[in-house]
Amino acid sequence: MNLLDLIRRDDIEDWPANAKPVPWEDRGFSERMLREHLSQEHDVGTRRKTIVEKQASWVHSTLLAGHRTRILDLGCGPGLYSHEFAQLGHQPIGIDYSPASIDFARRVAKAQKLRCEFRLEDFLSAEYGQGFGLALLTFGDLNTFIPDDGRRILTKIYQSLAPRGMLLLEPLSFAAVEKIGNQESSWYSEEAGIFAAEPHICLEECDWDPEEKTAAVHYYILHAAQPEIDYYLQKYYAFSDDELQKTLLETGFSTVEFYPGFTQTKSDFDDDLIALVARK
Repeated sequence: MNLLDLIRRDDIEDWPANAKPVPWEDRGFSERMLREHLSQEHDVGTRRKTIVEKQASWVHSTLLAGHRTRILDLGCGPGLYSHEFAQLGHQPIGIDYSPASIDFARRVAKAQKLRCEFRLEDFLSAEYGQGFGLALLTFGDLNTFIPDDGRRILTKIYQSLAPRGMLLLEPLSFAAVEKIGNQESSWYSEEAGIFAAEPHICLEECDWDPEEKTAAVHYYILHAAQPEIDYYLQKYYAFSDDELQKTLLETGFSTVEFYPGFTQTKSDFDDDLIALVARK
């Protein structure tokens, strides 16, 4: 793909056919993304440490009533939540397919002698194991899977839980996904960033499909040192509260509770997210 291919499209729906998924599993991309995860200046990749500590404490004291258990942390990233839970006496297993994040999570666990395990796997296909008192699927991860795959993941989570175990699910709200799709086109330039280690320009276009209930974010990376444009596409799938509850009940959960946020309160960083607790 080159610049003329991009300029001569009729409209945003005339997408080039060579879109690539965002390369979360690529070593270089994951190393650059890890810096965003660990930044204490924003909550883009992962929430800041003070927020992670607050939320882990709420889960421990309120949801789990102080009882130690095995915890399944899906999409664990650099393991910040799992590290906190291990310090509180739980036994977490984190699964993620970002190699740099998993390497970091393991290094911290080893250095701090924490009782937790991290596995470099795609949690869509991974075997989770059984006997977990709590599973986490947070920060809108569910919305990045097509509905059938999301249902498969929720079914696997249900099967992995111990009797009376629970899932803490944190999807994007329907309105938040729609807002993503209706964002204005934008661009930025960087000497080095998430998509490239060299100077580049990133063009972003978004689109909302009301029939499919999906938001698409298109990233076009224009490199200073090469003529070819890298094109990445990330889709988000919107679910209403009723759809989420129905799916959770159909996958086996007995009750579903809605919370205004991860710690029962709303704050600036999570206005686009909702929290659900589904119990086995």
